[in-house]
Amino acid sequence: MTAHEEDFAIEVPRVSRKYYAYMVLFLLALVLTYFAPNLFYAIMPGEAGVMYRPFLGGTDTRTIYGEGLWVVFPGNRLFIYDCRVQEQIETVDVLSFNGLTIEVTVSNRFQPIREELPLLHRDIGPDYVRKIVTPTVYAAVREVVGKYRPEELYTSHRITVQEEINHTAREAVRGCHVSFDAIVIRT
Repeated sequence: MTAHEEDFAIEVPRVSRKYYAYMVLFLLALVLTYFAPNLFYAIMPGEAGVMYRPFLGGTDTRTIYGEGLWVVFPGNRLFIYDCRVQEQIETVDVLSFNGLTIEVTVSNRFQPIREELPLLHRDIGPDYVRKIVTPTVYAAVREVVGKYRPEELYTSHRITVQEEINHTAREAVRGCHVSFDAIVIRT
């Protein structure tokens, strides 16, 4: 190096291996923090999970994931379903036998069939309540209540009407991986 080059030379400090180790750990922590919501899934009591693997054939129909903390490979997704009995209260406008409009409030208790959860996920999806449960209840209530006069709903026929609604709804969801516990007329 000439004297002239030495005047313009910049002295670069040597970086220790310790510094590189800290940088690698810091970057690793950043990556884990970014991906953590998609890597760790907590399944609570009464819930079950279904794995979706986009690069390995889609929905895993053989495995149902129980409660606990699950680590999932990046790119895969664990869908969590509530397998406990759920209640949905709906108000349905029904045209009665004699042409009057009746407002009927029903309480609907249902749950997904745990053993069929992967099939429910594959065939219907996570929004099965909106796609299957609610329309089935509406249709069953309208079909059955439409056969009766308004006064018959509040007398001794009430139990018969409820049983008929339950039977109709259960038949309609057969094969849809959902079970109805009961549909009860509230008003």
